[in-house]
Amino acid sequence: MPGKKVENISFREAFGRVLLHRTGLAVSDRLELHKELLDNELELALRLDGFAGDAEGLVGGEDVFDQGAASAGTSGKGTAKGKSKGKGEGKADGKGEGKGEGKGEEARASGATWSEDAEELMKLVRRLGPRNPNLCSEAFLKPFFRDLRLPELSIVNPLGEDVFKFSKLTFLDVSRNALVDIDQLPPTLQYLKAYSNRISRVSCRPVPSLCFLGLGHNPLGHDGLREIRRCFPNLLSLDLSYTDVASLEKALELRKLGKLRHLCFLGSPVSLLPFYRLTLLRELPLQALDGVVTQDDEAADAQSLRPAPPAPDVPVEAPVETAEAAEAAAEAAAEAPAETAEDPAGGGCGWLRLRLELGKLVQHFALLKEALMQPGEEEEALAAQKAAAEKAAAAGEEEPVPRDPLAEKCGQEGEVRFSFQLPDGSWVQSSSVKLAKKTYEVEEGEPKPPVVLKEALPLARLKQASGKHLSFDLDLQCGGLRSAERSSAESDLDKQDGLLELRTWLRKGLAIKVFYVPPPPPAGGAGVEGSDAAEGSAGVDGAAEGQAAEGAEGEAGELGEKAEADPSKEAAKKVEDVPLGGCIVPLEAPFLRRTAPESISEAVREAGQLPAYPEPWRHALPEVRLVPMAQWLNPEVQVPHPFPDSKAARHAAEALPAASAVLSDLVVMLYAEPPPTTEPPEEEEEAVQPPAAPKGKAKAKAKK
Repeated sequence: MPGKKVENISFREAFGRVLLHRTGLAVSDRLELHKELLDNELELALRLDGFAGDAEGLVGGEDVFDQGAASAGTSGKGTAKGKSKGKGEGKADGKGEGKGEGKGEEARASGATWSEDAEELMKLVRRLGPRNPNLCSEAFLKPFFRDLRLPELSIVNPLGEDVFKFSKLTFLDVSRNALVDIDQLPPTLQYLKAYSNRISRVSCRPVPSLCFLGLGHNPLGHDGLREIRRCFPNLLSLDLSYTDVASLEKALELRKLGKLRHLCFLGSPVSLLPFYRLTLLRELPLQALDGVVTQDDEAADAQSLRPAPPAPDVPVEAPVETAEAAEAAAEAAAEAPAETAEDPAGGGCGWLRLRLELGKLVQHFALLKEALMQPGEEEEALAAQKAAAEKAAAAGEEEPVPRDPLAEKCGQEGEVRFSFQLPDGSWVQSSSVKLAKKTYEVEEGEPKPPVVLKEALPLARLKQASGKHLSFDLDLQCGGLRSAERSSAESDLDKQDGLLELRTWLRKGLAIKVFYVPPPPPAGGAGVEGSDAAEGSAGVDGAAEGQAAEGAEGEAGELGEKAEADPSKEAAKKVEDVPLGGCIVPLEAPFLRRTAPESISEAVREAGQLPAYPEPWRHALPEVRLVPMAQWLNPEVQVPHPFPDSKAARHAAEALPAASAVLSDLVVMLYAEPPPTTEPPEEEEEAVQPPAAPKGKAKAKAKK
């Protein structure tokens, strides 16, 4: 129920609630267990069932405490079998087996998967009743279970010493609860699943029997690795996917778990480090890493290739302190070429390069129309043009040049720009791209040429607003961008805030926004909308704007000097960028779920040593849809369907808003090489051609 407060409960209370709900048994620690009485009651129940012709309860004859499940005594089994031999025994066995299988499937279908021992317990309950004091005894119930699943019950710490009473428990699932610590575990446990909690430490006593541990989607860090080695020395399989482990050096300490064969760090920050797979496979005898079986070629590369030497940190220019040095630096920067050579490496000691590439923006008219034009404005403008054309035709005058209302609204100097959110949360603005095609010149006194918008905006030459490429050196230790004040040589090598920051960004996705950049206001201070309205329309709108201007001048005269600054502020408001739309580009699958073997060239194999950084991790998207700003965080619109050919995916595609643009050929790269020093060739623009002049007018003009 939405808004309902979640009640946190203890492990003991959670077990009691599930048991009561599933079986009707109310566990009690005040009731004593009488083993002989329970066996006699079961034997009597089986005899009665035998006389009634019901063979459903005939199960193995081991003691109920040794079996860990409901069963009859040895004498009861002998009596039942004595009544049927040979053919009759086979028939009874077949009938019992068939019924058991059917009821097991029925129990699983009904959601009774909280324990594999549940069906056997229910047989006891059906025979002896849910109020039987022996069945409700804690001394009977807790040692009864070998398998127990208690997910999504808001269980909190401490687990308490009550878990020790589950003396035969081998499988425990406490996923999706509110645990912060593994403080107590049954001594016989072999499998523990504690996914999607808040676990950051493991403080229980050592459990040598544990062979599988699943702690994925928990904020477990490097201290947790050390505690896992201490508490579970005989682990065979360890799942630490989507944890906060960010250091390969700390991860390699798992080599002390000599029996470990399966390991998973999928989605953890450590998986973003160079040659992460080869490094772990070289030091750990793993049969599978991140759910992928180790191949012979990859294992051979891991053993034959030496680790790369520490990459030297590229020196970053220190901040200038004196005024003379600042002037000298400014002069040197002015004389230097616009593009300076960047570090050829895609990453180094504590940093990596992120780079973006864009192709074209198409189908953007709908976004512009939704953001810039009022409802009915386009129809009114077209109706006015039609009326003007009819009036000119009736008067025998030249018809006015047809104009697109949206294009006139954008203006000849209107532009669009993009903003991209970096891993540290900051937004980087791009340079602007003109919306309109080049037009022809007119003589003074003639009507201005029409504005014609480009159908596709080329973005291959797009850069940052500062003039730099869309390339960013990320600091993997302190976070943010690499700078002189935070060079990796001076930062704390144990810090991995930047890796955690990058992992969070990849899980969220790349946020992109697109803006309309209006033309700058004319020298008189009037905004672009006012100037367009004055040139493109007359009458009521122009009079209203004039009255508004006169009112503003009157107010300025009354307010004095304080009001003199207001026109500039109003002008600044008019030229603010208008948000058109945006999108979230999912990046989790291509970068955080990388399971493919590292790409190793033959030259690297011949050299016998890994390079300092890997080949660029490249994720190319042929098409990204930019939706209007009002829906850019709508998950139904933004999140791509995992099965694009399914019926649900087609319905989601139909739900996309009509006013959306397409950003083509977007490329996101990690460990990227520097951008090319030469700019891509600029595409030739098709200029707007002037309309053909009437023959009569041309001759008259020639005569003049």
